[in-house]
Amino acid sequence: MRGKTEKVAIPGHTGLDLSGALHSPEGSVVKGTLVFCHCFTCSKDYKLLVWLAKELVHKGYRVLRFDFTGLGDSEGEFRDSTVSTDVQDLLEVVHWLENRGNKVAGLLGHSLGGTVAILGAGQLTEVKPVVVLGTSHDPGRVTRLLDEEGWQALQDKGCVSVSVGGQELPFSQRFVQDLKVHSLKETVSSWDKALLIVHGTADRIVPLSSAEELFEAANYPKALVSIPDADHLFVNDRSQASNIATIIDQWVQLNGDKG
Repeated sequence: MRGKTEKVAIPGHTGLDLSGALHSPEGSVVKGTLVFCHCFTCSKDYKLLVWLAKELVHKGYRVLRFDFTGLGDSEGEFRDSTVSTDVQDLLEVVHWLENRGNKVAGLLGHSLGGTVAILGAGQLTEVKPVVVLGTSHDPGRVTRLLDEEGWQALQDKGCVSVSVGGQELPFSQRFVQDLKVHSLKETVSSWDKALLIVHGTADRIVPLSSAEELFEAANYPKALVSIPDADHLFVNDRSQASNIATIIDQWVQLNGDKG
């Protein structure tokens, strides 16, 4: 199934615009809309998100990729962002879609974007399927980007520059403190969602054991699918995107709104 991609601007939690790419299949029959949350300091244009969006369009879904505040093509300042503000952005995106008649069938997230998807789903009563890829059970794991010198600078100045993926980004004390507020294990142990965890066996950033901890904490329905030889970024084998999209499609169909 062929599709089209539309650039969209969505008011975020601050009122500033978030940049989005809305993929739609051709024809009038759509299975539902899926929203994709990108990883920490990445963007909606990260390869994995683009590949999966295209594969899911072929399976009949509308898919929205968007940049969180201060990242990619979105407005705002990254230094003001936290996981909590990212969740607020996600909720604004879902409401924007649904106000335009696009019922959200599931939330997807890569790495820390999976954290945002899980926390956001907890505030969306009508969205049940949640899919996370390469997501740690502990959101605070991202602070390992800081070495001893970086931690000291953070304490002294309240903000420190961190090199991620070849770019320098501000890492704030506010962001670190906010991470401590969230417990994914508590969230998934007390909700009524359907959690699918997809994780690479060769992930050296977030080990498979972390995904296993998240899985053990979650209520049913839940599933953990390990992808052989896939690393944290899931881009070492383009063909895996088709396989992962098939798994996502099956999970959403099994656990989505039957009405």
